[in-house]
Amino acid sequence: MPETGRPAVRRAPDTRRERVVRRALIALLVAGAFQATAFGIYEFALPLYLDFLRISFTSMGIIFGVSQFGILAVRYLVGSRSDVVGRKPFLVDALGLITVSTAVLPAVTGTATLAAAKMVRDAAGVVRDAMRSLAVYEAAGARFVRWIGRAIGSEFFFMAVGAVSAGWIISRLGWSWTFGLSAVLSAAATFTVWRWFREDPGIVRTTAATAGADRGVTRWLGIALPPNLWVLTASSFVFNVGLTMSHTFYLVLFFKDKFGFAVPVLGALQMAHRFSLGIPMMVAGQWMDRPGLRRHYKAIFIVSMAAQGACLSATAVVPGALLACGFFILHDILGATFFSPIQADFLQRWARPAWRGRDVALATGLGSLGAIFGPLLAGFLLDRLAWQNGPFLVSGLVIVAASLVILRLKGA
Repeated sequence: MPETGRPAVRRAPDTRRERVVRRALIALLVAGAFQATAFGIYEFALPLYLDFLRISFTSMGIIFGVSQFGILAVRYLVGSRSDVVGRKPFLVDALGLITVSTAVLPAVTGTATLAAAKMVRDAAGVVRDAMRSLAVYEAAGARFVRWIGRAIGSEFFFMAVGAVSAGWIISRLGWSWTFGLSAVLSAAATFTVWRWFREDPGIVRTTAATAGADRGVTRWLGIALPPNLWVLTASSFVFNVGLTMSHTFYLVLFFKDKFGFAVPVLGALQMAHRFSLGIPMMVAGQWMDRPGLRRHYKAIFIVSMAAQGACLSATAVVPGALLACGFFILHDILGATFFSPIQADFLQRWARPAWRGRDVALATGLGSLGAIFGPLLAGFLLDRLAWQNGPFLVSGLVIVAASLVILRLKGA
């Protein structure tokens, strides 16, 4: 009570800021739906397009692997700069580059030009993903786990829509229409962010001088991260080695070559794959947002990632197409549904406020370098050892190893 004896006046909520924040979150969800549908088409069509061009598994591994070069530098520089100028400029530019690099694909057929186009598209894609997560965190605050679950979950839902659409479009209209539609949807995502997304006006950006001031123990490389982010980075690196063995060019080709699935059936399988992560993750995000569960995040992370790996290995060795498809669909329901929102929360929790963009970009960028080696290893197992089940079997075992690295987290 104040000295006058009158009750304290309660301030009305900042309705203008709340409107800006809610509009920003909705704009990100809508843009995410456009971009996820575009990516679902692209992700499904590209390996089949390379197979149509009679490109070997080894060359596919090179195309998918070398695309990761340059991503770390781009992520690091963009992350640092976005701490100063904000996330929107880089979000718009990244989506624009995705649009252009997808549109040119039907016109390129050589290994080098395909690798270059994919490198641009992948670099822009990881920048877009990093800026999306940062923008959601800054808008949602304490509700981050809930909103990032909605964002990622809804995107996987629309990836499923894109995948099943791609199966039909490839069969009926061909490659130009397939990649052309993907580019148009990415352009729609670009326009949505440019026109309707506004960053929270209450956020205080760091200065350019401050953004470059911190270095830490690895000053000679300009790399500094809190200890727990190094653990997440190491786990992510190993995880990406495993995931990209089974989830890049060989995902649809495994089912096509081993079980003889036609393109429309492959599209339906990829649709089920994405649905298996989209809707469950939206539900899991709501469930895990409860305060009482936060102290169990580390255990949930480890168990769910290990379960994902076990299901992928089982996909390779169980008898028959039905069981293989069942374990394949199950890997995300038991795995990324749970550990993906927790991983995003851990990254934001242990990133330093003044260098949040740089820390998150650097940790995810270093982790993504594992994706260089996964496709190359898959190509080696297929072309040199003629081991059809190898990429999926080894993929799962490597992912189980990645889950064990999380045991090193402190205070989680």
